[in-house]
Amino acid sequence: MAPHERREGRAGSSTGEAVPIAERRRSTPLWHIAVALAVTAASVAALVGLVVERSPGDPPGTIVVATGRDVSEAGVLYQELIDRWNAMEGNEDHPARLVELSGRADLQHAEMVRWAQSAHTGPEHHEYDVLNLDNQWTAEFARAGWIVPVETDLRAEGFLGRPVEAVTYDGRVWAVPFTADVGMLYYRTDLLETADVRGRTFPELLERLRETAAADGTVEYAYAGQFARYEGLTVNAMEFVWGHGGEIVSEAGRVQLHTPPAREGLSSIVTGLRSGLLPEDAWNDTEAESMRRFADGEALAMRNWPARYDQLAGGPENGAEGTGAGPDFAMVPLPEGTAALGGQSLALTAASQQPAKARELIEFLTAESRQRALFFCGGYAPTRAGAYEGDFHGTCPGEPDGAGAAPRPLDDRRPYAADLRAAVEEARLRPVTPYYPQFTGAFHTGFHDLLTRHGGVLDQGDLTVLHEAAEMALRGA
Repeated sequence: MAPHERREGRAGSSTGEAVPIAERRRSTPLWHIAVALAVTAASVAALVGLVVERSPGDPPGTIVVATGRDVSEAGVLYQELIDRWNAMEGNEDHPARLVELSGRADLQHAEMVRWAQSAHTGPEHHEYDVLNLDNQWTAEFARAGWIVPVETDLRAEGFLGRPVEAVTYDGRVWAVPFTADVGMLYYRTDLLETADVRGRTFPELLERLRETAAADGTVEYAYAGQFARYEGLTVNAMEFVWGHGGEIVSEAGRVQLHTPPAREGLSSIVTGLRSGLLPEDAWNDTEAESMRRFADGEALAMRNWPARYDQLAGGPENGAEGTGAGPDFAMVPLPEGTAALGGQSLALTAASQQPAKARELIEFLTAESRQRALFFCGGYAPTRAGAYEGDFHGTCPGEPDGAGAAPRPLDDRRPYAADLRAAVEEARLRPVTPYYPQFTGAFHTGFHDLLTRHGGVLDQGDLTVLHEAAEMALRGA
């Protein structure tokens, strides 16, 4: 396998086809963050602040990090961090290698599960030392014994509470938050004022968007989201239900689809396909399709993740309101208590043969300076509070070498930083359960079937069937 590779997993396949990441990087100059290359491993630990047991007994070997796709505009930020680690003094015997799995979350999950199951048949099957897990998979991997717990008090080290909660299962933290994600609202600034989208409940926001779209006549739909049959549908459905005062799963871990607020939230999606609130074929829309609708002027507003901002703006250098790939727009939080938390966290695998050095690598990747760099250059929401402030020292991919000669204030490129941090801190968690993959599969499959054969009304009988299927899946049945 090549030193830097991308693996596209296929459903039902135990292996993927390796594609060198270097193929994507030949035209991009290296990203230099202004920290001297001759930093020792000991000083890295001091800079990062996380405390782990150092074991001189780790045998020499490559630390392999498995991750999903780097979705930043440049697409090489993760690899640049790995290159930085490999250039540091003291890491010669423990270089890191990044393996990119499929860009689809379900295929990422399937490949990681297949690997984890085979990794316990003997040391010869060891491959991955660190997994960049979607937060909602952490409990499953923890319960199965595929990852080991984190002993450090992450909140005391400056990590935000919500991302830590997302990787806490059975009273223990199982991964170090790497990047956060949260649903945000993108809206047309030429058709909407700030007062139109802030300070409103979710139903009030949707009604305001619908009225504006109907009055304008140049946009076809009021709201674009993710309603295809995948995890995005589960997340968007949760946000609609939360926005109407309901729950899909209670804090006690019981499915709540039978309650009036939950039915109202789901019904608003079904009726929205007919009323012009949503595209009538929205059941095909992922993040990419909904962004295209917004960029092409079909939709007045869009729910999407913050990393999509640069793609719409035509590049990260365009600042607060860009016109790169579409109309004038701005990004604000969804109404309070509505947005779902996403993100990925770095977990040490139980199969790792270099656990001490792998922990050091996790510390390095999640340090505040690296978080700030990922935010400044790629729009990735930080998981550390301090990374939302301060100056960025360095050069981003694609920038001329002199661009980072002087420190640059984070606000110059990310003026929405305060809004994004607040959104992350107030975000709602998806159910933290080992059976989340089964639950979301049952829910988005069943609800998608209702959307594709909707008649403008959500039938109580169909909702009961969906409720029972989701309840069984959440119990692991």
